[in-house]
This record gives sequence, structure tokens and C-alpha cells, in this order.
Amino acid sequence: MRHYILCDIDHVISDAFRRDYMISAVDSSWDDYHTAAADDEPIDDMVRAINAFATNGFLVVGFTARPRKWYNMTMKWMTRNGVMIDELLMRPDENYRPAPEVKIELALERFGGEAGLRENVMLVLDDREDVAAAFNGLG
Repeated sequence: MRHYILCDIDHVISDAFRRDYMISAVDSSWDDYHTAAADDEPIDDMVRAINAFATNGFLVVGFTARPRKWYNMTMKWMTRNGVMIDELLMRPDENYRPAPEVKIELALERFGGEAGLRENVMLVLDDREDVAAAFNGLG
């Protein structure tokens, strides 16, 4: 059996803090926010931790509430910054539900339900307490 690590991107492995002001800025949009992610710096300690998991046999699945239309840009960022991920799960375009709901749905779909999630995923890394609480609620 393979063991998986689920890892969020913004604020976990990419330093998105510099663009957070855009979330509430009147003259900014979510597209502006996500476009600016291409220039994020990596959070080096977290990239090293993720890569250590990957080199020790874990499969690393990036999962994010970023819309899927940013897939290519996100994967280029991962490659450019040496992040060793095996898959990337992203919010479907035009899906505006809260991040915890979206991330739970992505994980359940990927791992075939709650039992598959509990059996295969060893660790979930996310900066949001509401996302962590949603995963803790699944056991």
C-alpha cells in the first residue's frame, strides 16, 4: 500500500502572504490574486519537508482551492521551485464553495470515499484551521 501526504499550496509551500491584501482590495479580483502566485517565493523549510516525504516513499498530493484554470502555472511554479509532488488536485472552475468543502470533496473523490482517505492519507498539511477541522471530523 502506498501512503500519501496531502499538502496545500498557498501559505504552506508558497509564500502567498505578500498578495493577501488583494483578497479584500476593491480594485483587485481573485484572478489577480491567483495570477500573482506565479511570483511567490517558496517557503523553503516546507519544501524541504515535502521533498523529504517524497524521497522516503510517500506520494505527495498537492491540493488547493485555486481554480483548475491555474493548473499549468501552478505546476510550473512547483517545477521551478523544486517541489516534488506526484499529483495536484484543484478546485473546479466556477466552483465558489468554501475551501473546506472543496478540499474534502477533492480528497474523497481522489481516494474513493472516507475509508480510502483514512486508509491511504497519513498527513494533511493546510494553513487553515477550518480545513484542518473538516479533515479531523473525518477521522
